[in-house]
Formats: sequence, structure tokens, C-alpha cells
Amino acid sequence: LGIHQSPEEYGAFPSDAYSHTPSQSGVQQLGMTGQVKEDILIRWNELGIHISNGRIQFQPQTLRRSEFLNTSNTFDCISVDGRKESISLQKDQLAFTFCQIPIVYKIAETCGISIQRCDAETITQKNNTLSKSNSQSIFSRSGDITLMEVNIPGDWLH
Repeated sequence: LGIHQSPEEYGAFPSDAYSHTPSQSGVQQLGMTGQVKEDILIRWNELGIHISNGRIQFQPQTLRRSEFLNTSNTFDCISVDGRKESISLQKDQLAFTFCQIPIVYKIAETCGISIQRCDAETITQKNNTLSKSNSQSIFSRSGDITLMEVNIPGDWLH
């Protein structure tokens, strides 16, 4: 399922009435709000973002290698304090935001995370799961974490 597949490809079409359609009238809008939510949840799954016991884990088991850049590019996003930011990306990288925190995936030999903090400190770890405190900082959009770079082993990708 997802936004990149036609109804024919996944064997369905949106036929349910929009949740706010009055009972005395016919369908006024298709049920796309549910489809949008489903697409977002599917994309988080493809990106391998899992939350367990209050900790964020990155394990993109269904992400395609073709989604990573072939050449350098720029990623534009809005920071938690509302500023527009531009992040330079290189070949074999992919960027997105989670709770307004920019996350850059990099194809690498082994997994690991580099966390850049607002005080210019960088924390590096050799696993793919954040601590509860770092996860809470992201969930709360405190601004303590400004960027994360996540190494993704190439053999995790399709």
C-alpha cells in the first residue's frame, strides 16, 4: 500500500464515505483522510522508525536503495524553532524529519547514530536505538537535538 501505488496495484479503491458526511445525504467526499494517515504510517515503517518502551529505533528493513541520492543535493526543512534550514546531502544519503528533527540516513558498513545537540556537542553511538532521554527530547521537540545522522548497513536495503 502507499501513495506510490495505484488502486489497481493494491487491489482497492477509496469507496468509504468521508467521516463527516451527514447521514441524511449521499457521499460528499471520499475517505481520503484515512488513506493519508495510512500512507504516513506505512512510510514511517518503510523508513524503519519504531518506538518501543519510549525509545526510538531505526531499522529500515523494507527501504529501497534506489531512494538514496545518486548525487549531492540539498534538503530544506523547518526547525523546531521555526527557522528554515538547508542541509547539504551527499551521494548515498536520504533525509527526512521526525518530530521536526532532521534525520539523515547514510549507507554504511555498520549501524550507528550521530546526534548533534544545540550546544554543538555531538554524541556518537554504535547502535540504532536512542536512549529514553534522547527519544523524549525528540518527542517533546525541546530543541536539544538539532540533527541526527543514522548509519544504515547496505545489507538492510532492498
